[in-house]
Amino acid sequence: MKFSNSMKLDQKYFIPFLLVSALLTGIVIVVSSLNYASNQRETFREEIEETDLSEWKLYHYSSGDSISISQFNGSPVIIHFWSTWSDLSMELNDVMSELKRDYPELIVVAAASRDASELVREHMAGTDYDFFYLDGTSLYQELMVPGLPSQLFINRDGNIVDQNVGKDVVAIREKTHELLNR
Repeated sequence: MKFSNSMKLDQKYFIPFLLVSALLTGIVIVVSSLNYASNQRETFREEIEETDLSEWKLYHYSSGDSISISQFNGSPVIIHFWSTWSDLSMELNDVMSELKRDYPELIVVAAASRDASELVREHMAGTDYDFFYLDGTSLYQELMVPGLPSQLFINRDGNIVDQNVGKDVVAIREKTHELLNR
């Protein structure tokens, strides 16, 4: 079988061809990633709208019992999804602690997600945060939380009124202020 030479790429165009191909591939990857992240956040918003938190029982690391989020009705609550292996989560634990000190009526549920129990217990032993440490992996997965750290803001009636994904400290402070003034 004989191939035609007309299909060959001239060597002087090879590098520009590779560069254009790489640029187009990079653009496709970036656009796809942004679209995927946007879809994940939208799915998360939909899931939290449909979720009745009163049905959820989560393992409490200190007592060894399961507790329901509904036991906090009457108080403003932040469910803070975090993990010991996430540096951003660990930094936000300090922010959550500051918010708890500033607003004593605020309940902070530190919902450890996708983490080993022994690592969570080690962390608890090394801090004096006034949090309810719960195993939040099942809730994290059920709600399809798009990443760590993430927060759910729950009003005094037990309804989710807002959410945050990532380490936007300004947004977290604003949302907490709004939560406490509802």
